[in-house]
Amino acid sequence: MVGKSGGYGLARSPKSIFLFDIFSAINPTDHFAIHIYPKRKECVVMCNIREAMSDLLVGTYDVVCQDLSQTTLADVVSKFRTMCG
Repeated sequence: MVGKSGGYGLARSPKSIFLFDIFSAINPTDHFAIHIYPKRKECVVMCNIREAMSDLLVGTYDVVCQDLSQTTLADVVSKFRTMCG
């Protein structure tokens, strides 16, 4: 929620906000995207990179989402406070 001076506050406790919630809220369309360029037949990589990398990128995205779903904002704040003394 937006504060009267433009700052933001949390609508829920940091213990109930998972990093995946934040990640989903700012959801860029392609998290691990490969740029699309016109294919040039003489370039084997350019012609095959999307297909070669697609399974890896989907798997990576799934692992990232799983990790973010297990960590709360409170966990991050606690770690930060521990590191800063």
